[in-house]
Amino acid sequence: IIHTTSRGAHICGGIIGKLLNIPLVMHAHDFPKNKFLYTFFGNLFASQIITPTQSLTNIFSKNNLTIPYPIDISKFNSRISSKYVKDEFNLWHKRPVVGIIGRICLLKGQMDFVKAVHIVINKFPSAIFLIIGGARETEDLKYLNQIKQVIKNLDIEKQVVFTGWRIDINKMICSLDIVVS
Repeated sequence: IIHTTSRGAHICGGIIGKLLNIPLVMHAHDFPKNKFLYTFFGNLFASQIITPTQSLTNIFSKNNLTIPYPIDISKFNSRISSKYVKDEFNLWHKRPVVGIIGRICLLKGQMDFVKAVHIVINKFPSAIFLIIGGARETEDLKYLNQIKQVIKNLDIEKQVVFTGWRIDINKMICSLDIVVS
């Protein structure tokens, strides 16, 4: 069996699977920019398509299955205070902290978050905004640089903090005053 988890791998794995007569299990995680090609290759190559949401499952016409991401709620401790994140980033403790969490890419909406920050700061000038996550692909790194340029152009560099990749997302969520999704 071939199991793929990214767009490029879906295509390569699909071609190899067809050539060698090996079943392909395609694990689709997000909505593609080009839905037609994505669904065409998925429907052509995949023996099984697994997605985390019903709306993503619905774009494929065959052999699809929705398996939601599991969440262990015991890892989300309401006793974790905003002190956790404020201490790490040396933030004044009376400042409200708002954060967005996810891999930095166009589909996750960090640019919209930054534009909203610019508006919110006018009402809440003491607020601090965290962008939690990192970029890994060339396209995502370009997007990250665009976000940083917009932050600079809007003159909100002192209010926006990039945390980079984190392994303590549960603690970050618990310590934010507001989580934007």
